Amino acid sequence: MKNIFTIAVFFATGVLFAQKNVSVVEVFCNTGDANALQSIPAINAQATIADTSDENHIFIQHHINQTYSNWTDQYAIQASTDRYNSYTNLNIVNSLASIATNGAASTATPWYNCAPIEKDIYSSGAKKVSLQFDSYNSATSTVSVRFVLASKYQSTDTKSIYVYMLESGLTVNVTGGQNSGHTFTMNNVARLVQSEPATVYTDLLQFTLPTGTNTQNVQFVAYVQDDATGEILGGTRGFKLQPYLDAPGSKFAVVEMFCNTGCYGGPPAISSMGTYAATAETNTENQALVELHIYQTYGNWSDVYTLGMNNDRYDKYSWDMGILAGLAAVSKNGIRYTPDSWNSCKPEDKVSTAFVDLSLASYHNNNLIVNYNLSGHLGKHDKVYFYVVESGITVNVTGGEISSTTLNMSNVARVGREKDVDVLSDTVLLQIPTDVNLQNARLLAYIQNDMTYEVTGGTKGLKLNNASSAGLIPVDPNVNFSVYPNPTHTDITLLTSKLQSLKNASVTIYDLNGQVHYTKDLETIPSVLSITDHQLNQGFYFVKIQADEMSLTQKVEIY
Repeated sequence: MKNIFTIAVFFATGVLFAQKNVSVVEVFCNTGDANALQSIPAINAQATIADTSDENHIFIQHHINQTYSNWTDQYAIQASTDRYNSYTNLNIVNSLASIATNGAASTATPWYNCAPIEKDIYSSGAKKVSLQFDSYNSATSTVSVRFVLASKYQSTDTKSIYVYMLESGLTVNVTGGQNSGHTFTMNNVARLVQSEPATVYTDLLQFTLPTGTNTQNVQFVAYVQDDATGEILGGTRGFKLQPYLDAPGSKFAVVEMFCNTGCYGGPPAISSMGTYAATAETNTENQALVELHIYQTYGNWSDVYTLGMNNDRYDKYSWDMGILAGLAAVSKNGIRYTPDSWNSCKPEDKVSTAFVDLSLASYHNNNLIVNYNLSGHLGKHDKVYFYVVESGITVNVTGGEISSTTLNMSNVARVGREKDVDVLSDTVLLQIPTDVNLQNARLLAYIQNDMTYEVTGGTKGLKLNNASSAGLIPVDPNVNFSVYPNPTHTDITLLTSKLQSLKNASVTIYDLNGQVHYTKDLETIPSVLSITDHQLNQGFYFVKIQADEMSLTQKVEIY
């Protein structure tokens, strides 16, 4: 049995996030060697743990041909043999290498005990690499995949980016060697690989899936490596293929642009953003453009349109995720920048795997209540981000590099909220600033993974120009109900005295997944409503009262 694993971990400054830890394990083996009986089950277990964790652990199982009487490995690929030989030439296969030095190592005792080990490579030229699904041609079974580097290397560097198509659940019947007659099931087996010098920001690669590939078990991964030393410089677990194939083919694009009106780059960037915003709002695609303004120290200058969350998001993108450095051409999260200029931000289509539908529930005293429904592929770290953006804003710059300049801005974020996706159908309240002109305002929403910052779905939303006269039911903030006690052990008591004027009501209790567990119709609403006939287990639930086209919801815990 020949095997090797290479290990690296990517660090960045700031708050801890999953993308900061990147480890790569490559195992070289063949199913005809006696050690395969232990090594393949062990790597299968580690691969499963890695694929379901929050960390960017990458496991790649390479199969190489070796001379065994009438034995061949049907999943051996030439690239695996080439990679094995390159590690052998670097003398990091047959002896335990220093992980901190070169990021590549083989296990000592036993060989099959492969597991990811974190390595601090932030100070040694680590590179953030991202991977995006681009398209799938069902006629040719060809997947187009785009890789992106946050910053590229010099043309003289010996660094390469490796993109793998991995498949799990593969079965091989050994016909010779030391395990003749044995059947293996293998995970994360390298089926296809492409590499390119890491001297460009981005490129589009095409992979034609082998005959018989089970797309349910396919994922794409990528990492950057110094070919001269074997050191891993960054990587990503990438994406699983099936959610994109299940998507109905709809496209969306999200551009978040961080800028301030006091720097030289402000005027061209804002002008370009306005052009793209106008195009996005008049076409049929779900293109969402959000201009986020952040504070910077420019003499007596400040931007009156900044939001508190903008600085937080900018810091996460720039420091925690490393996707602003070098103006990455494309990033995994669907937020796109050009490598040459900030002012050329424009939307590029990305396949949706998650969806958010919006409808206006009420608008009263600048309180906008929005109904939303989620569907599609939703992850445990996903959140929904809501923005009300306004166009036609004029700013007179009072300081900074372009003091006394007047700027006209489009799609400026005026208010933003975020909510977890644990409830598939819910409402969100957005308190719109009093100076917002609803004639020029729009509601946007998109779904984003808060660990990887991948945007998986979005919508350009709804115009708000008729929100105040669209027949929406005004909601009085004083009209509500409460749950007492909360938490409760048995009976649920609703204090509903403020709702007694409502008729033809219904009470619904549903869990965090949107499943309904209780419903009851009421001709009138009493001042106190006791629910004693429910069959709820321990956990969190939502109680919703609907009446006269009004919907109110409260959360309750059963212990």
